[in-house]
Amino acid sequence: MIRIDLKTSGLKQLANAAKSLGGIEKQAKFAATVAITRTASLIKTALVEEMKQKFDRPTPTTLNSIMMKPATKTNPEAVVWLKDREMGGKQSLSMAQIIGHQFKGGSRNIKRLEMRLSRLGILPAGMYVAPGRGARLDQYGNLHRGDVTAMLTQLGAFVEPGIRSMSDRTHSKLRKKGTLAATGSGRGMRVKRSEYIVKQPLGIWKVIAKGRVEPVLAFIRKPNYTKRIEWEKVAARVANKNLIPEFNKAFKQAMASSGYRGKWK
Repeated sequence: MIRIDLKTSGLKQLANAAKSLGGIEKQAKFAATVAITRTASLIKTALVEEMKQKFDRPTPTTLNSIMMKPATKTNPEAVVWLKDREMGGKQSLSMAQIIGHQFKGGSRNIKRLEMRLSRLGILPAGMYVAPGRGARLDQYGNLHRGDVTAMLTQLGAFVEPGIRSMSDRTHSKLRKKGTLAATGSGRGMRVKRSEYIVKQPLGIWKVIAKGRVEPVLAFIRKPNYTKRIEWEKVAARVANKNLIPEFNKAFKQAMASSGYRGKWK
């Protein structure tokens, strides 16, 4: 979270000095509030540009995750931060939890896919996942949503009551017995073939053809990330360059519209 206020670069002293001049205190405070808000907005824009440069094909959701609260007359402070509310729908995490490690370094939170695989007993405790060479990726470099759904369905995450997934070997046995689409091994149980194979501790593999499999998900140790977005440095650079010029611009505008006829005219 980045805060831009009157203490940032001497604007408070400017506002206080205006009191002794008489007649322009109101304009000086207004200019400071406008300058702080405009500078915070520029910081937000700079952070979005930084993400475009540092991230590999960031999604629109990622680029829209930077929030900005403007300064007001009663609270001359603007705040820039990473969206920290849950996204809603099927996603129970906030963007701060999902990509926060890119801004501060260290480990990341467990992903929704990893949660599901853990609950299924597929992903070993303490392990994470990464795309394998056989994974199909979308335009943003993420696992293709349709493939994730198919994989979880066949591995048991979205399986309807009475349906079970199976290996090729089991599928072949049931097909020969003529019970593939019938009761299976339990009363009322239907069975279906699974394209996906779990190989502990390596990951999840997809059957491409007879005798040919490719890894789609690798099980990896807890990853550790370096900070990719130096947002404190970005904020300082933008504030140092723009805060005073924005104050001067807003102050001139305020004085021009105030009708003031003193020596500051």
